[in-house]
Amino acid sequence: DIGTNTLTPVYSPAAGSSLDSLVFDTKGNIVYDSDSGAQVFTYNPTTGIVTPLANLGGHLGDLALEPSGTTVLLSSRGNGKIYRINLSNGQSSVFFTVTGTGQLQSDGLIYTNTGRLFACLKLSEVVELNPANGQIINTITGINGADGLTYNSTTGMLYVGSNNGGFYTIDPNNFTHADFTSLAGTIPAGSQIDGVGTAGHYLY
Repeated sequence: DIGTNTLTPVYSPAAGSSLDSLVFDTKGNIVYDSDSGAQVFTYNPTTGIVTPLANLGGHLGDLALEPSGTTVLLSSRGNGKIYRINLSNGQSSVFFTVTGTGQLQSDGLIYTNTGRLFACLKLSEVVELNPANGQIINTITGINGADGLTYNSTTGMLYVGSNNGGFYTIDPNNFTHADFTSLAGTIPAGSQIDGVGTAGHYLY
Protein backbone atom coordinates (compact mmCIF):
# COMPACT_ATOMS: atom_id res chain seq x y z
CA ASP A 1 0.00 0.00 0.00
CA ILE A 2 1.89 3.10 -1.21
CA GLY A 3 -0.46 5.31 0.77
CA THR A 4 0.55 3.79 4.11
CA ASN A 5 3.92 2.27 3.14
CA THR A 6 2.83 -1.14 4.37
CA LEU A 7 3.43 -4.61 2.93
CA THR A 8 0.90 -7.44 3.20
CA PRO A 9 2.11 -11.00 2.45
CA VAL A 10 -0.10 -12.63 -0.19
CA TYR A 11 1.64 -15.89 -1.01
CA SER A 12 4.94 -17.64 -0.24
CA PRO A 13 6.31 -20.05 -2.88
CA ALA A 14 7.73 -23.42 -1.92
CA ALA A 15 11.16 -23.56 -0.32
CA GLY A 16 13.93 -23.40 -2.89
CA SER A 17 11.71 -21.64 -5.42
CA SER A 18 12.52 -17.96 -5.93
CA LEU A 19 9.85 -15.78 -7.54
CA ASP A 20 11.11 -13.42 -10.25
CA SER A 21 8.17 -11.77 -12.01
CA LEU A 22 4.36 -11.71 -11.87
CA VAL A 23 1.33 -10.36 -13.71
CA PHE A 24 -2.41 -10.50 -13.14
CA ASP A 25 -4.46 -12.26 -15.80
CA THR A 26 -7.95 -11.13 -16.84
CA LYS A 27 -9.52 -13.46 -14.24
CA GLY A 28 -7.60 -11.93 -11.35
CA ASN A 29 -5.17 -14.84 -11.03
CA ILE A 30 -1.49 -14.16 -10.46
CA VAL A 31 0.80 -15.63 -13.11
CA TYR A 32 4.37 -15.91 -11.84
CA ASP A 33 7.64 -17.57 -12.73
CA SER A 34 10.32 -19.19 -10.61
CA ASP A 35 13.71 -18.30 -12.03
CA SER A 36 15.53 -21.00 -10.07
CA GLY A 37 12.85 -23.64 -10.67
CA ALA A 38 12.42 -22.68 -14.36
CA GLN A 39 8.64 -23.03 -14.10
CA VAL A 40 5.57 -20.84 -14.56
CA PHE A 41 2.54 -21.06 -12.26
CA THR A 42 -0.87 -19.48 -11.73
CA TYR A 43 -2.07 -18.60 -8.24
CA ASN A 44 -5.75 -18.04 -7.45
CA PRO A 45 -5.90 -15.47 -4.59
CA THR A 46 -9.46 -16.51 -3.70
CA THR A 47 -8.91 -20.26 -3.38
CA GLY A 48 -5.18 -20.24 -2.68
CA ILE A 49 -4.67 -22.92 -5.32
CA VAL A 50 -1.38 -22.95 -7.26
CA THR A 51 -1.46 -24.57 -10.70
CA PRO A 52 1.66 -25.35 -12.77
CA LEU A 53 1.37 -23.73 -16.20
CA ALA A 54 4.64 -24.39 -18.07
CA ASN A 55 8.13 -25.82 -17.52
CA LEU A 56 10.60 -24.11 -19.82
CA GLY A 57 13.99 -24.72 -18.25
CA GLY A 58 16.72 -22.13 -18.04
CA HIS A 59 16.91 -19.05 -15.85
CA LEU A 60 13.57 -17.32 -16.32
CA GLY A 61 13.01 -13.56 -16.14
CA ASP A 62 10.21 -11.07 -16.73
CA LEU A 63 6.57 -11.59 -17.72
CA ALA A 64 4.19 -9.41 -19.74
CA LEU A 65 0.48 -10.01 -20.22
CA GLU A 66 -0.40 -9.56 -23.88
CA PRO A 67 -3.24 -7.26 -24.99
CA SER A 68 -5.46 -10.25 -25.88
CA GLY A 69 -5.38 -11.37 -22.25
CA THR A 70 -5.02 -14.99 -23.39
CA THR A 71 -1.22 -15.21 -23.56
CA VAL A 72 1.87 -13.94 -21.75
CA LEU A 73 5.39 -13.31 -22.94
CA LEU A 74 8.23 -14.60 -20.75
CA SER A 75 11.91 -13.74 -21.09
CA SER A 76 14.72 -16.17 -20.32
CA ARG A 77 18.05 -14.97 -19.05
CA GLY A 78 19.39 -18.51 -19.39
CA ASN A 79 19.00 -19.01 -23.13
CA GLY A 80 18.14 -15.57 -24.53
CA LYS A 81 14.69 -16.56 -25.71
CA ILE A 82 11.31 -14.89 -25.26
CA TYR A 83 8.46 -17.38 -25.03
CA ARG A 84 4.75 -16.92 -25.74
CA ILE A 85 2.61 -19.00 -23.36
CA ASN A 86 -1.08 -19.80 -23.75
CA LEU A 87 -2.76 -19.19 -20.38
CA SER A 88 -5.53 -21.72 -20.99
CA ASN A 89 -3.38 -24.77 -21.74
CA GLY A 90 0.24 -23.83 -20.97
CA GLN A 91 1.45 -24.46 -24.51
CA SER A 92 4.52 -22.38 -25.34
CA SER A 93 6.39 -21.30 -28.45
CA VAL A 94 9.56 -19.31 -29.03
CA PHE A 95 8.61 -15.74 -29.97
CA PHE A 96 12.10 -14.22 -30.16
CA THR A 97 15.75 -15.28 -29.75
CA VAL A 98 18.58 -12.90 -28.90
CA THR A 99 21.44 -13.08 -31.41
CA GLY A 100 24.70 -11.30 -32.06
CA THR A 101 27.52 -10.74 -29.58
CA GLY A 102 27.74 -9.86 -25.89
CA GLN A 103 25.49 -11.07 -23.08
CA LEU A 104 22.84 -12.99 -25.03
CA GLN A 105 19.95 -12.72 -22.60
CA SER A 106 16.47 -11.23 -22.58
CA ASP A 107 14.91 -9.56 -19.57
CA GLY A 108 12.38 -6.73 -19.16
CA LEU A 109 9.18 -6.86 -21.22
CA ILE A 110 6.34 -4.34 -21.45
CA TYR A 111 3.41 -3.41 -23.66
CA THR A 112 2.22 0.19 -23.93
CA ASN A 113 -1.47 1.04 -23.81
CA THR A 114 -1.47 1.23 -27.61
CA GLY A 115 -0.09 -2.28 -28.03
CA ARG A 116 3.56 -1.47 -28.73
CA LEU A 117 6.01 -4.03 -27.32
CA PHE A 118 9.43 -3.28 -25.82
CA ALA A 119 12.13 -5.54 -24.36
CA CYS A 120 15.51 -5.32 -22.61
CA LEU A 121 18.22 -7.38 -24.31
CA LYS A 122 21.88 -8.17 -23.61
CA LEU A 123 21.88 -6.04 -20.41
CA SER A 124 22.61 -3.10 -22.72
CA GLU A 125 19.76 -2.58 -25.19
CA VAL A 126 16.09 -1.66 -25.29
CA VAL A 127 14.29 -2.70 -28.45
CA GLU A 128 10.82 -2.31 -29.90
CA LEU A 129 9.52 -5.64 -31.23
CA ASN A 130 6.75 -6.40 -33.68
CA PRO A 131 4.18 -8.28 -31.55
CA ALA A 132 3.11 -10.37 -34.55
CA ASN A 133 6.45 -11.80 -35.64
CA GLY A 134 9.13 -10.72 -33.14
CA GLN A 135 11.05 -8.62 -35.64
CA ILE A 136 13.10 -5.75 -34.18
CA ILE A 137 11.67 -2.37 -35.20
CA ASN A 138 13.99 0.02 -33.31
CA THR A 139 16.95 -0.28 -30.93
CA ILE A 140 18.58 1.93 -28.30
CA THR A 141 22.03 0.78 -27.20
CA GLY A 142 24.31 1.89 -24.38
CA ILE A 143 21.86 1.09 -21.56
CA ASN A 144 24.09 0.06 -18.67
CA GLY A 145 22.66 -2.98 -16.89
CA ALA A 146 19.23 -2.89 -18.58
CA ASP A 147 16.89 -5.06 -16.48
CA GLY A 148 13.17 -4.43 -15.86
CA LEU A 149 10.80 -2.29 -17.95
CA THR A 150 7.78 -0.20 -16.94
CA TYR A 151 5.45 1.98 -19.00
CA ASN A 152 3.52 4.90 -17.52
CA SER A 153 0.40 5.67 -19.54
CA THR A 154 0.08 9.10 -17.90
CA THR A 155 3.54 10.37 -18.86
CA GLY A 156 3.80 8.16 -21.95
CA MET A 157 7.33 7.22 -20.93
CA LEU A 158 9.26 3.95 -20.61
CA TYR A 159 11.33 3.39 -17.47
CA VAL A 160 14.24 0.95 -17.49
CA GLY A 161 15.63 -0.43 -14.24
CA SER A 162 19.43 -0.48 -14.27
CA ASN A 163 21.80 -2.81 -12.44
CA ASN A 164 24.03 0.26 -12.26
CA GLY A 165 22.05 1.81 -9.39
CA GLY A 166 19.43 3.92 -11.12
CA PHE A 167 16.98 3.96 -14.01
CA TYR A 168 16.64 5.26 -17.56
CA THR A 169 13.73 7.20 -19.04
CA ILE A 170 12.85 6.70 -22.72
CA ASP A 171 10.26 8.46 -24.86
CA PRO A 172 8.88 5.69 -27.12
CA ASN A 173 7.84 8.33 -29.66
CA ASN A 174 11.41 9.67 -29.81
CA PHE A 175 13.22 6.35 -29.65
CA THR A 176 16.73 7.70 -30.06
CA HIS A 177 18.21 8.05 -26.58
CA ALA A 178 17.73 7.27 -22.88
CA ASP A 179 18.19 9.64 -19.93
CA PHE A 180 19.78 8.14 -16.80
CA THR A 181 18.69 9.00 -13.25
CA SER A 182 21.18 7.93 -10.60
CA LEU A 183 19.87 6.87 -7.21
CA ALA A 184 23.27 7.09 -5.56
CA GLY A 185 22.91 8.32 -2.01
CA THR A 186 19.26 7.28 -1.75
CA ILE A 187 19.75 3.51 -1.97
CA PRO A 188 22.47 1.23 -0.52
CA ALA A 189 25.71 1.18 -2.49
CA GLY A 190 25.82 -1.62 -5.03
CA SER A 191 22.03 -1.90 -5.33
CA GLN A 192 20.60 -3.21 -8.59
CA ILE A 193 17.28 -1.76 -9.80
CA ASP A 194 15.17 -4.50 -11.32
CA GLY A 195 12.05 -2.50 -12.11
CA VAL A 196 10.54 0.95 -11.73
CA GLY A 197 6.89 1.58 -10.88
CA THR A 198 5.25 4.96 -11.25
CA ALA A 199 2.09 6.07 -9.51
CA GLY A 200 2.97 9.60 -8.52
CA HIS A 201 6.05 8.03 -6.94
CA TYR A 202 9.10 6.24 -8.24
CA LEU A 203 9.06 2.72 -6.83
CA TYR A 204 12.05 0.45 -7.28
